Amino acid sequence: MTTMEKEVDNLEVDAEQENYVPPAQKSVSEIIAADAEDESLNSKHEVLKERAQFHQEKETKTFLLNKSRLEKFSCQHIDLEKEQLLGEAKLGQVIVDASDPRNVLVKSITLVVDGRPDITMQLDKDHLNDAVFTIKEGAAYRIRFDFHVQREICTGLKYKQKVTRHSITVDRDTFMVGSYAPKMELQSYTTPLDEAPSGIQSYKNVIWVASLCRRTRITKMLLY
Repeated sequence: MTTMEKEVDNLEVDAEQENYVPPAQKSVSEIIAADAEDESLNSKHEVLKERAQFHQEKETKTFLLNKSRLEKFSCQHIDLEKEQLLGEAKLGQVIVDASDPRNVLVKSITLVVDGRPDITMQLDKDHLNDAVFTIKEGAAYRIRFDFHVQREICTGLKYKQKVTRHSITVDRDTFMVGSYAPKMELQSYTTPLDEAPSGIQSYKNVIWVASLCRRTRITKMLLY
């Protein structure tokens, strides 16, 4: 291309740029108003709106259905728990020992240690002097309580234990036992796995104080 031809092309481009008229500037409100008058755009908006409303109604129905099912399940669960908690009390007041005004009658305490027979202490007047446990230092053990519940439901039972030697506390624990309904049969609770005190010389007496439902039992624990 010659120099003359290049100059002609540049003149034509400059002429086009000079003749270019930019579109009129519109405000946001004017653009929205124009969209409102566009039938095809309005039609698309209506379709999208209907779809959104359909999905919203579907989600609402699903939510209400799930809520109804959850409420029904909760009511059934509450009724079942209530029935289990009431137990024999539904048929009338349960009396195990009419001469005893207490609602919880602890009958025995059992020392449970793996690999050896259980040791049970009967909590009556004839066996009060037999309240001695023998256990190896550091041995893992559990304590099981056997008890009756009479007259009323007993809620919030707690078991507290404290182990002392020479008036010094070497161990202390509190366990939530739970709630129990009146029954003629013995009921039981077993503590989580615990460890006997260690670091004390062999054959040293330790005093073990156990309390269940405000009844305290003082027992000797022989460590070896």
